[in-house]
Amino acid sequence: MSNSETNRTKEMKTAPEVTPAASDDSVFTEPKINLTDLSVLATAIAAAMKTASAEQASVLANAFKESRKPWVDPKQEENQRNMQEQMRQQARDQRLGKQAEQDACPHLQGSSPMSAETTGNKSSFCLLKLPTGEVIGVCSNCQKVISDRHPKHLVHFRKKGGNELASSGNREFRGAAHQRVSTHTVVERDEV
Repeated sequence: MSNSETNRTKEMKTAPEVTPAASDDSVFTEPKINLTDLSVLATAIAAAMKTASAEQASVLANAFKESRKPWVDPKQEENQRNMQEQMRQQARDQRLGKQAEQDACPHLQGSSPMSAETTGNKSSFCLLKLPTGEVIGVCSNCQKVISDRHPKHLVHFRKKGGNELASSGNREFRGAAHQRVSTHTVVERDEV
């Protein structure tokens, strides 16, 4: 051994020992617990551990569910929202365009730009009598649907048309079915 190591060993052997201080009852007293307090404490600890483990299990289950979801790029979500908004706008524009076309249509035979000849003042509505007794008409130019039960459409029924009235059969409705059928029109159902 080297000289410095020998000195260190001597110093360690000669170091004074630390002894615990004498116990003073006034400074430290040992707590005493009876069996009923111990059982209450054990029950409280068990309940707290059960609650904590249930919360941890819930947190872990939620974390597992979240980990199963595929990651979606926020830019992709933004793009999806923009595309959906554009589709809604296109559908809205198409509805408004069709409505404007129907409002501008004279509903006369031969008034379509694709017609080869004009036939004068004859209505372009093809008429059909439904089994409910309602008569509807569909314009061959703009596909507008009219009903004889709608007051605003009666003007179109007064015009002479180039088409014969077609019928889809005659049925007789009675009771609640008659009330239901007679109060609704095809046009009102389509507009709702």
